[in-house]
Amino acid sequence: MIAIGSSIIVEVDKPHEDKISYGKLTLQLDPMFNPTNNARIYGKVIAVGKEEKEVRVGDRVYFHYLVIEDGHMYADVYTVSTDRIFCVVRDGKIHMCRDWALFKPVLAEEAVEIEVGGLPISATLTESGLFKSASSRKSATKAKLCYIGPNDLMLQGGEVVYLLPNFEFENTIEGEVYYTCRQEYILGKDD
Repeated sequence: MIAIGSSIIVEVDKPHEDKISYGKLTLQLDPMFNPTNNARIYGKVIAVGKEEKEVRVGDRVYFHYLVIEDGHMYADVYTVSTDRIFCVVRDGKIHMCRDWALFKPVLAEEAVEIEVGGLPISATLTESGLFKSASSRKSATKAKLCYIGPNDLMLQGGEVVYLLPNFEFENTIEGEVYYTCRQEYILGKDD
């Protein structure tokens, strides 16, 4: 099979995630309750167009959740436009595609460990040292860059960058939760 134009053909085991795990606990869920939230966002590449340079047959690709809704060809085969592919996983390594980047959240407030009832908990405190909350707030303006493809921004993984508002689009890639957004959302970086 050969893909036509700027698309990749992928095989997806199932269109939606139907289980959720937390530690040793695994729960069955009805993916149709929220189908876009539970859409499977990865598949195995079975065909690429002749012009494609970044993606190869056999790669695992991660893509936008709407592919499951509007890219269905037949059975478990879907067509994915190359601009919707976030990254490729090849030989156990993540390789970014086109202008996408992966980020981890940066905390807006530093957490400290305190003891409550003999148990350690993570907490945020006020400037005077009073208890403020039992969880840290994620920054709404910056994130830590984890993966980025070729770019003119002279950025590399590990840097803290400032992003346009509403960049916090989460995807689970290779078992890790990342913010996924385009490089054009990056406004600047920390010193």
